[in-house]
Amino acid sequence: MMRANNGDTTKTSRKEVRFGTVRRMIGHIRAHDPAIFAYAATNALTTGIEPLLSVFALQIIIGQMTGAQAVIGKVLITIAAYIGLSALLRIISIKANTLSWSRFAYLRMEIVREMFNKLLTMDYANYENASFFNERQSSFEAVSNNNNGIEGIWHRFFDLSGKVVSIILLAVVISLFNPLIVLVLVLSVAVSVFVLQKVSVFRHDMRADISQAYRRVSRLYETSSDFSYGKDIRLFDLRGRISDLFRREIAFYKDVVTRIVNKEFSLSLYSALASVFAELIMYGLLVYGIINGRLTIADFSMYLVAVSLFNAKLREAATDIGFVRDQILYVEDMYEFLDTNLITENSDKPFSADAPVRIEFENVSFKYPGTDRYVLRNLNLTIEPSEKLALVGVNGSGKTTLVKLLCGLYRPTESRILINGTDYLDMKLSDLQNLIAMVSQDVQPLAFSVAENVAASEIVDRERVEDCLRQVGLWDKVESLPRGMDTTVLKVLDENGVVFSGGENQKLMIARALCKPGTQMMIMDEPTASLDALA
Repeated sequence: MMRANNGDTTKTSRKEVRFGTVRRMIGHIRAHDPAIFAYAATNALTTGIEPLLSVFALQIIIGQMTGAQAVIGKVLITIAAYIGLSALLRIISIKANTLSWSRFAYLRMEIVREMFNKLLTMDYANYENASFFNERQSSFEAVSNNNNGIEGIWHRFFDLSGKVVSIILLAVVISLFNPLIVLVLVLSVAVSVFVLQKVSVFRHDMRADISQAYRRVSRLYETSSDFSYGKDIRLFDLRGRISDLFRREIAFYKDVVTRIVNKEFSLSLYSALASVFAELIMYGLLVYGIINGRLTIADFSMYLVAVSLFNAKLREAATDIGFVRDQILYVEDMYEFLDTNLITENSDKPFSADAPVRIEFENVSFKYPGTDRYVLRNLNLTIEPSEKLALVGVNGSGKTTLVKLLCGLYRPTESRILINGTDYLDMKLSDLQNLIAMVSQDVQPLAFSVAENVAASEIVDRERVEDCLRQVGLWDKVESLPRGMDTTVLKVLDENGVVFSGGENQKLMIARALCKPGTQMMIMDEPTASLDALA
């Protein structure tokens, strides 16, 4: 979604949104799989303690080896104890990670299902609005894979808990020598976090351009790999044109990515300088401790390892925080999509028609959203009960638009449409659409069985399906298939599925319209374009 960058959105409100999003993400886990918190706590303790174990083990081993009475047996026992305890902690941590991974994936897929349900029920007008999908692309990026978006943040939170424990414990140890080291390293990492935040905001601001280029390249790829376009591409020599479009869109995408990389590089210089400055102070203080006799060789080794681990854990945590602050922008878009009402409700008043219906377009005008040109203007049309009516007109005259209005896919811009004297906006949309069986000019069967395509349901009246297939002249073809009407259409989900010809697909859709129960209107929007003369 588009975000305001002016005074309307203050820093405080943005922080509130961020914290609200984090609370909602954690609340989602609490509501659906609270066992994850136990795994996270286990992981935090095991991975948090392990670095400290390395620090003290090193000090003890070096102390034993450099002492006045070095005993090789004690050294070996210490090493064995360290390896055994470290291995135990790592095994527990890996087990906790393994158990949580599939649970995070399941939670993400539940959100994907919720988003798909929203797409399936939103107003049809959004499907024909390219800008809608450009703006919503970032919403779907939040659930696109395991490593980014909401699941990526959950994984980072899971790992971050152990790093925080390590950072706290190591900070306590280092502060026993010189707390200035802790302060300097924290300030250095704070600069890195600031840089990562600036880069993530810039990248997110460029998301509209990236989404546009990605959708265009994806569409070109689908076109070039779709066999239905193969003949035209070859017969009309369209390969060069498609290649040119590919190059243009890839060049545009490259330009956007280059701007992001250049921004990241320029800001990363500050992070690099801060890191070098911090390390100079850190190592200088440790060396000075050796010179003035405050540190023994064992102590120096311990603090050197502790400082190195502390610095590494801080930077890993900073990277995780930067990742979260980057990806949470897309999660916010996702929640905004889920919270936005994309359904224009009709009345909830039920409507039933036991007899043929009378349809009246009463001075109807219509223009598509975002345009100023009227497709229909002051249309008056009455269709009497049981009347058969053909709409004839030149291409682009509004015939299909009229059908979309009648089916409730769009609403009139001006005036109203009456069904048996009732404004159809005063009817439940589902009741209106239950009255209508429609076959469009662009037919697309679903990757279900033949029977499910015709019945439009998992509950199939097989006798009714067979009767409808006989009426359209498709039964002989279906009966000859290895699994009859249970054969899957298309090869998307079943490699043994059947791919019907264009005319057979249209017959299949006409059979579906005939099979729909309770209909009072049959609408044919040029559904016979691919049928042969006999059909």
